Amino acid sequence: MSLLQKRLQGPQYASLRRAFVVWINRVVLRRLMPGQEIPEVKELQEIDTMLAETVDEWTKQWKEDGLREGRQQGLQEGRQEGRQEGRQEGRQEGRQEGRQEGRQEGRQEGMQQGEAALLQKQLARRFGALPAWVAERLAQASPAQLDRWGLEVLDAANLDDVFADGA
Repeated sequence: MSLLQKRLQGPQYASLRRAFVVWINRVVLRRLMPGQEIPEVKELQEIDTMLAETVDEWTKQWKEDGLREGRQQGLQEGRQEGRQEGRQEGRQEGRQEGRQEGRQEGRQEGMQQGEAALLQKQLARRFGALPAWVAERLAQASPAQLDRWGLEVLDAANLDDVFADGA
């Protein structure tokens, strides 16, 4: 800038100096610093002063912008990682709960089937060969019905007495 000022001294270069100032303001500075507010200057010597004063402000602004963008990007990445970890933990908890529920249901079904099988053996021992409907009733019975029938088999005179409650 200072070399340009020296070469263009004198009244005969006034319009050329003005053309350089306009070109520097409208083209060079806008391209070098897009999006920055650039104060309008009227003389070449003002450009040096303006640049010296505004470069520090621009540098601070760029740092702030960079920090803000970095924080935003870090926040987004952190959220994404948190969601992934949350999903993974949720899946693990769901699997664990599913396994526990499955085991519990399996135990209950196993106990119910065992009770039905034991009751069928007791009925066969007490009353002899069993009709097909007995196996069907036992297979469809609830745990409470199996318990009731298990007690009834001790005092019943025949199969109809065991299942007399109609449940």
